[in-house]
Amino acid sequence: MEIHSIFHLPLGTVLIFLIIIITSIKGFRDEEIMNRYQLSTEGILIQKVYHKLFTHSLVHADIKHLIFNMIVLFSFGIQFETLYGTLSFLIVYIGSVIIGGVFSIYHKQDNSFYTAVGASGGLSGLVIAGTTAGIFDVKLLLLPVYIPGWIFGPLFLLGSFYAMYRDKESSISHEGHLGGAMGGFVLGFIVYQIDFSFENIAFFSTLISFIIVIALYWRKEETTIFYNIKSKHKVYTERRERIFNETRARELDNLLEQISKKGLESLSPSQKFRLDQLSKELV
Repeated sequence: MEIHSIFHLPLGTVLIFLIIIITSIKGFRDEEIMNRYQLSTEGILIQKVYHKLFTHSLVHADIKHLIFNMIVLFSFGIQFETLYGTLSFLIVYIGSVIIGGVFSIYHKQDNSFYTAVGASGGLSGLVIAGTTAGIFDVKLLLLPVYIPGWIFGPLFLLGSFYAMYRDKESSISHEGHLGGAMGGFVLGFIVYQIDFSFENIAFFSTLISFIIVIALYWRKEETTIFYNIKSKHKVYTERRERIFNETRARELDNLLEQISKKGLESLSPSQKFRLDQLSKELV
């Protein structure tokens, strides 16, 4: 028996909602939290801090960004969790967040200054999975207009792909939306056991759009996809080594400064060992 059926509450949706609200508000006040959680090419490709693939969904750029995403989360999350249960909801949401993050980093791998925050990747996955499964149509905000799922799915995928290349300077992570939506489509098909029949127009219209987007992306990024992997690895290795050397140099400077102020005897045995080690490495 599902937990939410016992308490009559969409516990997964409520839990994620509260965590995001608390973490985002803290991030507004503390830049260190934002830097620690945000997705970035530097953080993933150089520093190897892989938790950022998920934690970037817990912080938002500003209050408007946060409010809009939380409205979407509550609007669609409750319906998902009520129909399919907490575990299925979490698999699709968290999976879409991570897939959206991976795709964003892949697409922006040559931009060392790229950063992204927000739950949009997970929300895009939820919406696409829901429309594909025929759970709901999408209502335009503040307007009594509904878009059928078989129209919304293709529009969202193709629109996000177009915007990803057309609106490159935007602060909106279109690549995150697209990656999350594609993740939601695949995970929704697996988790929700979507009816794989020609009667499910929403599924097949989205599937066709999914294939078109992959084909177009392959065509546009073919040179990147087949980029010389050894050359790419060499660039990242050299950059990582430079950052590592700078860190060790600062550590050595701090030890030497302590010696100049307090003398050599002020160093602990471990500090003396580290001084000797750094001196040899940096010579």
